[in-house]
Amino acid sequence: LKWKGAEGYAKAPRKIWRIKDEIAGCTKSYDNLAFALVRNAGNYAMLDQPEWILDIVEKFLYHAEI
Repeated sequence: LKWKGAEGYAKAPRKIWRIKDEIAGCTKSYDNLAFALVRNAGNYAMLDQPEWILDIVEKFLYHAEI
């Protein structure tokens, strides 16, 4: 990825993402780039893990810490 923050993103740690004490997946972010991996979800993650997807979408929309 050619981006001025690529080096910082590469060094950013992955964080465990939890919902109600259950591991939903992991996240990684730096500057204005964020990534979320949803545990036990396939191509249709909203069908596989609807509660978790709603949580992460709300965080993206409201610029909450991921």
